[in-house]
Amino acid sequence: MMSCDFPPLPDLPVPSLPVPVPAVPVPDLALPALPELPPCPFD
Repeated sequence: MMSCDFPPLPDLPVPSLPVPVPAVPVPDLALPALPELPPCPFD
């Protein structure tokens, strides 16, 4: 049985700062694209 492994999404560039920065909520832009993935032929 084969599994459908889609390529991982590229990680957002996170600069290494010497000081801590507050976490800013970033909308997940990958969610709207999920339904557009090709159907898994091995499902």
